[in-house]
Amino acid sequence: MSRLQRAVLIVVLLGLVGSSTVGAIGIAERGEPTANETSGAQDAYVAGDGDVVLVFEENDSTPGSGHLGMNVEKGLAYGIYEWAAVESNVTGSMTMAANRSRLNGSGTISAPRPDALEELDVDVQSRQTEDVAKSDATVDATIALPDDSKMLAAIFSQAQTSGEIYTSGTRLSTAGTANLSMMLPGTSSTSVDYRLRATEDGHVLEVARESHVTGRNADRWATRERAADRLRRQFESISSMDGTSSAVSLDTYAFERTNDGATLELAYTVEIEGLNEMLQQAVTDGLATQTGGADQSFGPTTDAISDSLANVSIDRAVVTADLGSSGGNVSWNLTVDNYDGLARAYFTAMEASVEGNVSDRIDNFRSQLDAMAAAEFSRTLSWNSTVESTDEGTIELDLDAKTRTTNWETLVTERQDRDLPPIGTQRFSLQMAATDDRIDGNGSFWVQQANLYNRTIESYQQSVAQSTTAPVEWLGDLEAAGFKGARLDASVNRSGAVLEGGMAFENLSAITSQVADRTGNGTIERAYVEQADNGTTAYLRMANAVDSESNESAVRQLEMVSEETTVHSSDEWDQESASFPTMDAQSVRSYVPNAAASESGDLPLPLLGGGAGVAVLAAGAVVYVWRR
Repeated sequence: MSRLQRAVLIVVLLGLVGSSTVGAIGIAERGEPTANETSGAQDAYVAGDGDVVLVFEENDSTPGSGHLGMNVEKGLAYGIYEWAAVESNVTGSMTMAANRSRLNGSGTISAPRPDALEELDVDVQSRQTEDVAKSDATVDATIALPDDSKMLAAIFSQAQTSGEIYTSGTRLSTAGTANLSMMLPGTSSTSVDYRLRATEDGHVLEVARESHVTGRNADRWATRERAADRLRRQFESISSMDGTSSAVSLDTYAFERTNDGATLELAYTVEIEGLNEMLQQAVTDGLATQTGGADQSFGPTTDAISDSLANVSIDRAVVTADLGSSGGNVSWNLTVDNYDGLARAYFTAMEASVEGNVSDRIDNFRSQLDAMAAAEFSRTLSWNSTVESTDEGTIELDLDAKTRTTNWETLVTERQDRDLPPIGTQRFSLQMAATDDRIDGNGSFWVQQANLYNRTIESYQQSVAQSTTAPVEWLGDLEAAGFKGARLDASVNRSGAVLEGGMAFENLSAITSQVADRTGNGTIERAYVEQADNGTTAYLRMANAVDSESNESAVRQLEMVSEETTVHSSDEWDQESASFPTMDAQSVRSYVPNAAASESGDLPLPLLGGGAGVAVLAAGAVVYVWRR
């Protein structure tokens, strides 16, 4: 499951779903207790229709105050909690919102700037639609070295790297350079150049090497014959494998004695047959071993994996490096053709060895690779980064990275033709900067995709279905509940912090009815919890908990009623004039996006900004689990 889908699920599951469902499942696993086995409510008010209102009280001291509530009939849940006198130099706010097809959020933060951080500027932007997919990131920072570390500036001058990684439906390649300017006492000069290229008969590896050898190691290279023999033995492991062979020829040899050893210069060529097959066999054996053992009753066969790897090949590889007492540099260029075979081999291994129904997911992965190849799609990640010291005793960092694509629109079409999930729209933005004595940051994200909520639930169901112990029934209940919208807000400043959130469902009883199914004690109709400095009071209304003519002993058989509970029968309290605190449903509808929408459509979901407070809390389940 993607990070995006996990984020959607977290917003939906906050509080209500997770608590009520897990609580109900936990009750079922422990079995239904009899009276007096658990601590119960302080009071139980029995209504004439068989409903029961339970009142819980605890004189616990808390650092904040708030309330949370749930109305099952209206499909709403809401909570807010406030902390006063928060001692924090960090201030900020965030807000998130979701409906069935969208998830978005934004926030700001401000924190004290460390004295060592002289400059900071971060900018990250990412955008993906059906027309474009790209991202850019820049980081500029200046850090002052402490006095006891300023010697580092005299030793270290600069480190720099740049390069790119290119991927398509069939090819993976990377090229780049890295350079280091730094005093490295005692490091002898060494330079190497490796060039591997594919030929009709296999591969040719050309190597050029200049280095300083010392002590007894120098004697091992003292003659051309010794050098040729050592090189041949280095490649004997390749020749010993079935279907592979190697032939080494020493083209250039120079050996000159020095006071502490010798200077050695070599250039040699290695003709290799069967290199691709050797790598394919290594990958095959590794995958077969990791996924159940090759050719066993439970696990993929090596033949099945090898078929997927048949066309994977190294086209070229070039690596050059120079290292000495003042630093060094390295460059590389590597291309692997038909690398999608690696992914297909992995899918083959997983399909044969993983318990549960994963074939649909694997077919989707294969279809994605097919779509990339048909569209001739490619993605390139490139970067350029420098870290250097200055005469002022600081370290400066400069990073620039970006991703770009080709034939993106064609890929979108190819995915549609294969009935793959739609691309949708994703936007992400993050900026951070050091200003005066503070670090200020702000960010936002936006995700929109048709049936995003349902696709997330389905993906999670497929993931947990592979486990024999994971409870998956609640995901079906969650889907049946008809999620409409959710909102989450948080803020903190020097005077306090606030956490607030709400959710709306078409049929919340699909979740809360589990309590009745598991315990037979009626269904949750409404719940409300108040928390203040001097304690917490909770009110829980259970519909049809008892028969309308039940006596006190029947009431005491309820899960949350004990011998210490004061039971008020229907004729012992004024049901018309008595009132219990409840959630303000109209205010919650105004707060939660899409809460007033019908099942047939969504209301517009604005990109929320700023924000006061923060999380969705699950009233009935909280009371239920709390008393357990």
